[in-house]
Amino acid sequence: MAPPSASVIAALDVARLQLIDTQSGEVVDSIERAIDPSQVEWTFEFTLQLLEDQVLDLRLDIELIDEEPAVDVVEFAGRTEFAVQASFEPTEIREINLGRGPLENLSITDLRFVDPRTKIQEGGSQRLRLETVGARAGQKIFFESTDPTFATVDSAGRVAALVPGNTMIIARAGQEADTLNLTVGEVNLPAAEVLQASLVPQSDYVTDDLFIASLEDSSAAGEIRGALQRLTTEMLAGRGFEAVGRFEEAQALWEEYGDEEGTNLRFRDGPQLGVFYITLVHAADVLGIDFP
Repeated sequence: MAPPSASVIAALDVARLQLIDTQSGEVVDSIERAIDPSQVEWTFEFTLQLLEDQVLDLRLDIELIDEEPAVDVVEFAGRTEFAVQASFEPTEIREINLGRGPLENLSITDLRFVDPRTKIQEGGSQRLRLETVGARAGQKIFFESTDPTFATVDSAGRVAALVPGNTMIIARAGQEADTLNLTVGEVNLPAAEVLQASLVPQSDYVTDDLFIASLEDSSAAGEIRGALQRLTTEMLAGRGFEAVGRFEEAQALWEEYGDEEGTNLRFRDGPQLGVFYITLVHAADVLGIDFP
């Protein structure tokens, strides 16, 4: 699996280290210092006061931090335990594997994508869901796309397909990671498929004209009719980016005039919007867009 991107490493600003007495839980010593991520190594020294023959069982917590965002982000963390005594002399070089994210992520023992789509059309999107084992409060999942030319992914796991091609989406937390090989396809919609998506499933499919007529009593009829006509026109023409833009226009009307609560729909402007909602769901499926 590819290591974290060079830009993530280059953004590191601060190292925070704490020595903790594992028996009492008290912090024995701590260091927080600016670092240069381009250096090969950093040196940190701790001072301990021990009685003769005293032995301390210690845990060393390490966090590497990016201070540039509004809130500090712990990009990497790791820990190790050892014992020291008054006559202590270094006897061992210990390698500490740093995990992705804060110390809380180190408790995660498995991380998997849940039913992701492996192919979406250009201009489409999907929200990635993850299942974790050993998760605890304070965990943070980190997402990245190995080639953001074709698709990007934000910190919440929302993937945006940009142009046709292939990329890998990686989710990381602690020592665990999962990958998704994603293909972005061209928008080239057969007219029959688009027309089916623009129809309204009730007891039977009805034509778009009948659907528009059913909205005549709605105060939003004019806006909705225009939005759906523009959406259908762009989809029939196979113009993917324009169609997605029209979808977003229609979606904004849905957010203005209707809402969804759980699996039950409630409408502020009459039941006609239920038909409008179903049409948007079909259009979203054809365009590869998550809605809502």
